[in-house]
Amino acid sequence: TLRRLHPALDGADGVLFYGVPVGDRLTIITSRRQGFTPDALPAGLALRHADPGLSSVRHEAAAGWLAGRAEGSVAQALDGLAAFLARYVALRDAGAALWLAAWVLGTWCYRAFRVFPYLSMRSAERRCGKSRLMRLLCRVGFNASPPTTHPTEAQLYREAARRSGMQAFDEMESLKGGGDKERLASLISVLNVGFEQGGAVSRQEKRGERFVEVLYEVYAPRVIAGLAGLKDTLEDRSLTLVMFRRRKDEAVARLGRETEAEALALRDACALACLTRIEDILSAYELAPKVLDGQEVDDRAVDLWAPLLALALVADAEAGGDRAERILRATRDLSDAREADDEGGSAARLITALQKAADEIGTAVTPTRLLEALQAGGYAWVKSTRRLAGLLTPLGLVARPARENGRPVRLYLLDPDALADLARRYNPAAGEASGREPASNPAETVDNRRQASTTL
Repeated sequence: TLRRLHPALDGADGVLFYGVPVGDRLTIITSRRQGFTPDALPAGLALRHADPGLSSVRHEAAAGWLAGRAEGSVAQALDGLAAFLARYVALRDAGAALWLAAWVLGTWCYRAFRVFPYLSMRSAERRCGKSRLMRLLCRVGFNASPPTTHPTEAQLYREAARRSGMQAFDEMESLKGGGDKERLASLISVLNVGFEQGGAVSRQEKRGERFVEVLYEVYAPRVIAGLAGLKDTLEDRSLTLVMFRRRKDEAVARLGRETEAEALALRDACALACLTRIEDILSAYELAPKVLDGQEVDDRAVDLWAPLLALALVADAEAGGDRAERILRATRDLSDAREADDEGGSAARLITALQKAADEIGTAVTPTRLLEALQAGGYAWVKSTRRLAGLLTPLGLVARPARENGRPVRLYLLDPDALADLARRYNPAAGEASGREPASNPAETVDNRRQASTTL
């Protein structure tokens, strides 16, 4: 039986393979410190093709690895990536930098996993840092293509089949509907199968005088950013990051020459970490679903989070720490919001209405009661609690399970500090004029809200 490897990145029998161009030749390096040419691979292995293009794995890093001079650490790679992202982007949730770092590191060995989630970035309004974060992710992700705003179907499957790298699509509101429906349907059909190993699309292509069927594997890491939520099927294949407008008192570093130098060092760290610890990563990946099953999340969430948790488990085993627990916390926090739809209006106006509702009906309120309050306050066009969820999810507000009078219910927590923080982000003047004192530490506010939600 012949196993055909992707020439850019692949895994087989616990061994990780990278394809590194050296001059005009391709060299395949392995996690066992072996190097092969495409025509001299071990018995039973062959390449799908021999032209993956340029690789994010530098020749210098590959040579150091093969010579035994270089080692990698999952903990150092994860912590370095998290610090890099947190320095250049204002992330309202203090825990987001870690799971984003785990997602990035996962792109360097994703073909060892059965499923690798898409990353969906969304916000209530523009200028919330989505494009900036996407550019940073492309600097450190494996074989990342430059962000594009109008991908074609052919681009999705041809690039994945050739380079096996991260793809980034910005301003993807059009995937929600409208426009060229036939084109949208084609894009979504590719994306729907591209998050899982073996996902492929079949196309008829001309070869000489006749057409033949060609199968393209489309499994690849993808970042999709926009104002609108994704189609339900795509949202179900994604980890969703809600981005918020940066406050004036939240400083971020400027992008410059040193940014690329940092990114280059992080790319080397990612490659070496995966080569050094791939066996441990795979062992942790086998364990991760059992750990996630105890978090009261659905089966799809278990599939999506297992690669990230596996990397955190390996990092904790290497260097101690609570990375795995923080990943589990993010799993619980984000799972409730995965299926929400996004139908947004003015963020500042909505926040003001929510503050008024909190004053009038309380801070812990059922979706039905909150819907009635908002309808009476100018949101009569919001006709259902599902539409309400679509409005509130981009602001990080999700109805969570609770008990009221002994009955199981879902409650929104309208924490005054969190709402004041949102007001300062989307309408600073209104936030200051409201007379509410904002939380001195946004991360502290988020932690307080979580604790209150748990109590409910």
